[in-house]
Amino acid sequence: MPPASRTAAVRRESSDSSNAVQLLHAITLLLQDLNDTMQSSADAAANARNKADSIDDAPASVTGQLTPWGVQGPNGAPNANSIKCKSLFRKASAFSVQFGLDNLSGTPQASVSWTLGGNTITRVFDVTPGCSISGFAEQVNVTVIENSSYGTVPSAVPYNVTIIISPNTRARTAVPPVYTALLAKQVNAGASAATIAVPLGANGLNVNGVSSGAAAQIRVDIYTTGTIGENATKIGSYEIDTYNPGFIPFMAGAGQVVISNEGGSLALITAVFSIDG
Repeated sequence: MPPASRTAAVRRESSDSSNAVQLLHAITLLLQDLNDTMQSSADAAANARNKADSIDDAPASVTGQLTPWGVQGPNGAPNANSIKCKSLFRKASAFSVQFGLDNLSGTPQASVSWTLGGNTITRVFDVTPGCSISGFAEQVNVTVIENSSYGTVPSAVPYNVTIIISPNTRARTAVPPVYTALLAKQVNAGASAATIAVPLGANGLNVNGVSSGAAAQIRVDIYTTGTIGENATKIGSYEIDTYNPGFIPFMAGAGQVVISNEGGSLALITAVFSIDG
């Protein structure tokens, strides 16, 4: 082979060798990128599993202390004290929230919110010993506050409230939730108590009263939402003259009620809504 041909051949071999090295290097980098991607995916999966493991399906519970406003609520300001409890579930499931009290010195009120698919339902009701509420959710949030009015409690005796959130629905023997709208409110003869908005989730109303040592004569008018006398429609009316009339079931569209004293003397009237759940 002439010297010029041998020189050209060596150059070609050198060029081919250089190209092979570059190709091998490129393949090595590609494999490293692929390995990094696979490791990132594995790490993300592990983090997801760890996050799922942090969601506890076991019952959640808390006990806290509240104090009636008796000597606390300056100028009738709301009591800032509250007790909170929260629970997350691995997947949407039935749940129940139960409450316990160690004494009856105050008037605690619960707000229970449960969320499913980004939608939230909230119910507000009285906390009484053994009361509970159920639902179906991925997440549950519970807050209990002291709801007494300033000056209405003779002594500010602290009390403990226990909240328990657990899987499964409440037992049939458990106390269903209620919401007290009027408690022994004085209503003059021929007058009506303030118009009461029907709370969310209410499905019935119990009204009773006493007047001059006997059962008060009470009238309950049920309206749709709106302004009474203008665009609100009366959809129900009931006469009550017994101490224990039971709950009046609401029909669809009930938005507000007007409770009137039809007797000849002052009456003390109590109104309690039943809450679904």
